[in-house]
Amino acid sequence: MTHRFSALISVFGVFVSVTLFVVTVNQYRSGASVLWPVFGAVLFLCALYALVRDARRSSLSRPPDSDAPFPSRA
Repeated sequence: MTHRFSALISVFGVFVSVTLFVVTVNQYRSGASVLWPVFGAVLFLCALYALVRDARRSSLSRPPDSDAPFPSRA
């Protein structure tokens, strides 16, 4: 159950990082430093990595449907 909460928090983090990336791109277009979009992109990639990690962890923690050694991916 905690893995699901962690994945939900990661989804929220991706939404926030996308929003911040859009804001940083708008600031760059208004004349701010080029480092702002770079920071936004790095933040987005970190949040996306955390989401993928949590999604894999939550899918592996589910019990398999049968006696197979690996969970089915159907």
